[in-house]
Amino acid sequence: MSKQTIGGPKLTPCDDGTWILAEEWEGIPAGFATDGGSIPRLLWRFLGAPVEAKTIGAYIKHDWKYQTGCVPRKQADAELYDDLRESGVDGARSGLVWAGVRAFGWRYYNRAVTGAAQNGNGQAELRSVIKSGGGEA
Repeated sequence: MSKQTIGGPKLTPCDDGTWILAEEWEGIPAGFATDGGSIPRLLWRFLGAPVEAKTIGAYIKHDWKYQTGCVPRKQADAELYDDLRESGVDGARSGLVWAGVRAFGWRYYNRAVTGAAQNGNGQAELRSVIKSGGGEA
């Protein structure tokens, strides 16, 4: 599949609906997988599709923070809101996305961070898996 530039990062689409970062972007390694915004299809009309030029950068950064646990969840969510606003998303939409990750994101954050801790190698192990493109991150 061809690489596509969407809002800055170069992404390669996958058949399962995820996107792979084709090259390092803002400190996030090539090979990192993202689904963009984890927005239920029913809400796309109001919150936008998971992968849009305006929002994809904010969603990639947020996914990275959740998958590595490099910052506390509350901070990752606040930074998502800030990144969305900086990219030109209006306050109402940014606020709804923020409310969604605050309400439901704990399942994803805890799974990623707990999985890394159970490996005994913490974030370094999780980053290694992400960088190599293997396993579920």
